[in-house]
Amino acid sequence: PAKAVSLPWLEFLKQYLQKKLGTGQIHFQACQADPETAARFKISPGDPLLVMDIVLLDDKSHPVSLGKEVYIGQEGFQMITSLIR
Repeated sequence: PAKAVSLPWLEFLKQYLQKKLGTGQIHFQACQADPETAARFKISPGDPLLVMDIVLLDDKSHPVSLGKEVYIGQEGFQMITSLIR
């Protein structure tokens, strides 16, 4: 549905997966680009990267979302977050 595109990520999961959300983890790791990753992002091998892995579980500890984000060091690293209950 067209409306789904405008929903916040957690609201999308709640509405369309029909699952009660439980817990999740976000893991950050600074690393250097290997040759394959460097080619994909058109950067040099060894350039700095920040990798964020995300796992979101439902209330029965089944995974409902998995994601990976890669940030290139030349762009700078900054994260702003809000916790909503």
